[in-house]
Amino acid sequence: MDRPVMRHLAQKRWEKEGGLDRLMQRVEQMGVVPDLVGGIRGSAPITFSTSQGEVEPGSVQLPSALENPPSLNVQILDNTDALYTLLVVDADAPNYETQSYSQRLHYYKSDISLNHSTGEQDLFGSEVGKEALGWEAPLPPRGSGVHRYVFLLLRQSSSSSAPTQREDFDVRSLIEQGSEITALSLFRSKWTKEENSYIEETYRKVYGVEVPVFEKAPKELRYGMPLNKKSMERERIREEAWEKALGDIVGENGEVKVEKI
Repeated sequence: MDRPVMRHLAQKRWEKEGGLDRLMQRVEQMGVVPDLVGGIRGSAPITFSTSQGEVEPGSVQLPSALENPPSLNVQILDNTDALYTLLVVDADAPNYETQSYSQRLHYYKSDISLNHSTGEQDLFGSEVGKEALGWEAPLPPRGSGVHRYVFLLLRQSSSSSAPTQREDFDVRSLIEQGSEITALSLFRSKWTKEENSYIEETYRKVYGVEVPVFEKAPKELRYGMPLNKKSMERERIREEAWEKALGDIVGENGEVKVEKI
């Protein structure tokens, strides 16, 4: 990869034969744009695999297949030395408090030194970089739907700082600090009856509590949980209309207003 022509040919091969267009299509179809970021165009070839073999981007994987971090191989084609950050984000972590979804950080490693001459690197398996948050296995609770787990390799900016917590992460804020997306991929995962025992056992071991079941929403949430933004707005309008209707027929003392004929 030392010669510009070799890097150019590698880029063309990635675009035509390596599945770049297919990857970008799935990223857009599955709402990574705009749910996580406003727009992306990965430039570095990236593949990942589990013990079962190479994973097709966007495919649904069993949670137990990702108990350990996968192999994530990236070949940088830029001839400039740079530091990179690798993060894995669950775009669909349910949140009772907001009645919606938030992003959860499943992995974070920064200061990964890469360039075209370092060759193809397994970013999880190699010792390069500083791991701030280790691998957290995907454990989608029952009733929380299909989760999108997104791998992002970002070219770091000088202002980048490592997060200290996994909850309520915001990819956009990291990019606004000056980081640029160099490569990305994703897989999906969901709760199934076959995986229930594994999810429950692993959840207890990792978090020390029972796994939540989102099919059993609190009584005060009549319409279930979680709600997306559009559903939340419909719920707000319904509540306002209901309160107005009650105000029209019920007085301040609780008596029903009766119009004389």
